[in-house]
Amino acid sequence: FTSGSTGRPKGVMVRHRNVANFFTGMDQRIGTKPGVWLAVTSVSFDISVLEIFWTLTRGFEVVIQGESDRASIARAPTVSALKEPMDFSLFYFAAGQGSAGVGGAYRLLLEGAKFADIHDFSAVWTPERHFHEFGGPYPNPAVTTAALATITSRVALRAGSVVLPLHNPLRVAEDWSVIDQLSGGRVGLSFASGWHADDFAFMPQNYERRREVMLESIETITKLWRGEKIETVNGQGKTISVSVLPRPVQAKPPMWIASAGSVDTFKVAGRIGANVLTNMLGQDLDDLRNKFAAYREARREAGHEGPGSVTVMLHTFVCEDTEKARELAREPFCNYLKSSFDLIKVAPSMFPAFRQPSLNDGDAKGFDAGRFTADDMAALMEHAFDRYFETAGLFGSPSKALAMIDRLKAIGANEVACLIDFGIDTDIVLESLPYLDQLRQMSNGANDQADEGDYSIAAQLRDRNVTHLQCTPSHARMIVSDAEGLAGVARLERLLLGGEALPPDLAELLASKVRGEVHN
Repeated sequence: FTSGSTGRPKGVMVRHRNVANFFTGMDQRIGTKPGVWLAVTSVSFDISVLEIFWTLTRGFEVVIQGESDRASIARAPTVSALKEPMDFSLFYFAAGQGSAGVGGAYRLLLEGAKFADIHDFSAVWTPERHFHEFGGPYPNPAVTTAALATITSRVALRAGSVVLPLHNPLRVAEDWSVIDQLSGGRVGLSFASGWHADDFAFMPQNYERRREVMLESIETITKLWRGEKIETVNGQGKTISVSVLPRPVQAKPPMWIASAGSVDTFKVAGRIGANVLTNMLGQDLDDLRNKFAAYREARREAGHEGPGSVTVMLHTFVCEDTEKARELAREPFCNYLKSSFDLIKVAPSMFPAFRQPSLNDGDAKGFDAGRFTADDMAALMEHAFDRYFETAGLFGSPSKALAMIDRLKAIGANEVACLIDFGIDTDIVLESLPYLDQLRQMSNGANDQADEGDYSIAAQLRDRNVTHLQCTPSHARMIVSDAEGLAGVARLERLLLGGEALPPDLAELLASKVRGEVHN
């Protein structure tokens, strides 16, 4: 059979001289140097004559893709491909007031923390946000963390983050010493310099020097935590020396510096020996890889022991089916993003995911909010949602989300802080947490995929060191849509495409990625 110009297979007679002539042409154009050929065409179609007989008579090793595996570009993984561990934690940054009723806004926080506590999650984080619906339920992480300390017994409890220039460091040290006592030594502290001018209604004098104030306050808190005294001024204008009570359980709490993307902040964290808390709002994996490297180089130069720890915040909704996750997450997530829009207008550099592609890269603002119609807004939110769902979040089935975990492992991330409270119904989110726990286990399981046998196209390309592949353009597009499939295609010496029109964009992609020749 041939595929036929109509797309319907047609029965044809292939004569010996047709085959001999075809083979001669192949010898001239492709060459007769043997390699490893992955045969993906059904033996019912005429091109299989090329894949089986031309190859064998020229000394190739031929790998015949099984019928049941032919449509499988890459097997859905059941465990991480990388052995490095990955910690999982829950992170809260709610928009709006959540569920109706007394305490409804915090039901997901409390029930989620209980789940994390008994399912080996590393931590629960709560943030500090002021005067805005975006993050509004969390003005004080000391208060929310104290509540969590009374209902949990194992999971670490962390501030994500304390905006230090808004506070007296004496009070910060006192509050968190109490929480360290309440929790039995489970406190962790991330510190931030702040960015929104309105937040500095508490301490307007610190806004211009907020980064310097943050670092000075970290030094003060570290001394107080160790039990040292610091000098301060009392109500009579006298200089006095004070220390804080109660004494905390931990000799020193783990500390993070929050960075929205500045490489300088990563370097500062490295120099002072802190960990890093970051996100993917406006950074891609290549950006993060370079910043992680800068952070660890700064740690080494400062003489700190070990590589430090990097936590990446990711919006998360993992359930049994990827399309179900997409359907359930789309509207709540778009509404969540809309709630942040006037923050974006004030500081667009903090939210590069919203930048209008049509504008000049040189436009420092990224977009002109005044030009937005309702349709523009809807399109912008759809664009942002698609980016988060596919490349900057943990969305879909555990198997789909596992690929993102492996990409983060590969660039040196140590922990994923899962932002789970962006507007999906509380009961649905709570019901989905076992799937997130399944992802956590898959991310840290033994790598036993080879024992189970992976015969997907991507695995064959990799494991058999395939040098030659022939397929239709549409099949090629499916293969390269998977990262492992693209890596396998890139290693080919010859890629043959035929049977249908070759789209220019696909031709361009393949020509740029394949190390050998691409023939059409």
